[in-house]
Amino acid sequence: MFSQYTPSINIVRLKQVVNHGLSENLINDTMNVFKEFFEMPEENKARIYSEDPKKPCRLYTMNHYPPCPDPSLTLGVPKHCDPNLLTILHQGEVPGLHVFKDGEWIGVEPLHNAFVVNIGHQLQIISNNKLKSAEHRAVTNSTVARTTAAFFISPSDDCVIEHVKSFLDANNSPLYRAFRFKEFLLNYSSMKGNPELCLEPFKLHA
Repeated sequence: MFSQYTPSINIVRLKQVVNHGLSENLINDTMNVFKEFFEMPEENKARIYSEDPKKPCRLYTMNHYPPCPDPSLTLGVPKHCDPNLLTILHQGEVPGLHVFKDGEWIGVEPLHNAFVVNIGHQLQIISNNKLKSAEHRAVTNSTVARTTAAFFISPSDDCVIEHVKSFLDANNSPLYRAFRFKEFLLNYSSMKGNPELCLEPFKLHA
């Protein structure tokens, strides 16, 4: 697949997709269910919420940011790059997603009925840095609550991650060593997702 598109690849880290084929009613109904969940009493949420992959109800990819009178005092999610291949995010109608570009944080205004597609670290490694993972954060809103839904596309734990050979030539040597995805996740967790540090153990140095 990569070899078909290599000549036309530009460094695009984040894109909003509107023509995705999902009906607006389905998206609205789904987001309303998530909002209802976060409005439930804590004891009710505790009975049905789980991060256990064996349980039927897992809402750990849903984020709810209550309003904060002074958004400068707290971040919804601090700066990071995603450790997976791709992240597909529905950020609703309330802005709050920021991406770091050219030394500054830029707000990503929500497009109606759109999904944000975000490149993760694994695609950066597989493409030998032809694609770059997007450093981003989430900020709170002073008056309105924000609910988002994120869907992570990831390799299996034992999947071997390495560059695609079509990205290499006389002027482009491998930049990362091969590794299993679970090794990357352990390192990512220990570095707390630090964008400057979590790739270092996997880089090849001349």
